[in-house]
Amino acid sequence: MNRREALSEIFAAVERDDLEFVEAWFEEHAHPEIEFTSALTSGVEGRVYRGKRGLVNWANDVSDAVDIRYGDIEFRDVGDDVIVLLVRPTLEGRGSGVQIQLEIGFVIEFEGDLARRGASYASHAEALAAAEAIAAAAETDAESVR
Repeated sequence: MNRREALSEIFAAVERDDLEFVEAWFEEHAHPEIEFTSALTSGVEGRVYRGKRGLVNWANDVSDAVDIRYGDIEFRDVGDDVIVLLVRPTLEGRGSGVQIQLEIGFVIEFEGDLARRGASYASHAEALAAAEAIAAAAETDAESVR
């Protein structure tokens, strides 16, 4: 399975609130020390989700707060180990029923076949700029090793 297919699977599982699948997915596809910063929850709480258990907690937080529909996902590869996912999800508050549509960009860094680090951003432009900076830094690091 390629990285894009794997990422599509996890987003679909979050949409359908399939937390068992989410947990199994992170067990198989995530680095043990994975970190994720969410534009939605981390910005408010200042929280960084760490480790596979932390990512399951992120999915639980999303599921508890909103019903989310990501819609079409646009993938962009930036460098060898960075994938950007651009979405315009619709969120409906679990308690309020209020619907909003957002623009969110996810930047996922890989170490080998495992997702190692991720962050979501409140705009596609922010996500793309962050991904370019990450890829440029990785290229600079690789050149300094040579």
